[in-house]
Amino acid sequence: EYTGPFEGNVPHGEGEAKFTGGMRYRGRFARGLMHGRGTLVAADRSAYDAEFAEGHPVRGTLRRPDGSEYTGEFNAAGEMHGEGRCELQDGTVYLGFFEAGKFTSGQILDAEGYPVELIMNSFKQQ
Repeated sequence: EYTGPFEGNVPHGEGEAKFTGGMRYRGRFARGLMHGRGTLVAADRSAYDAEFAEGHPVRGTLRRPDGSEYTGEFNAAGEMHGEGRCELQDGTVYLGFFEAGKFTSGQILDAEGYPVELIMNSFKQQ
């Protein structure tokens, strides 16, 4: 279900869409895809407040129901990928690089901001 302007029978411009499975998106569309600034809320209440390109988030913030928050880059699957910062509910911060949803290199800080561990793996930016 979509509310907003169309161009050539597809969503184009500022609008709101509700998808099967409970996801909903409010923001910019281009040629029928999420494209531009928007907010995507999943059925589990995870929310992307991000810049979207060709239907997926590319850079922004992901807030999860468990209280964790990631700010940085995403891959086409919406996973943490590239440079970013992930803060867990307990205050632990992962600061550095992520690949396919996993922390690969950088620094881990405790809730008070003190370094816990430094991880340096081979990470090739693409």
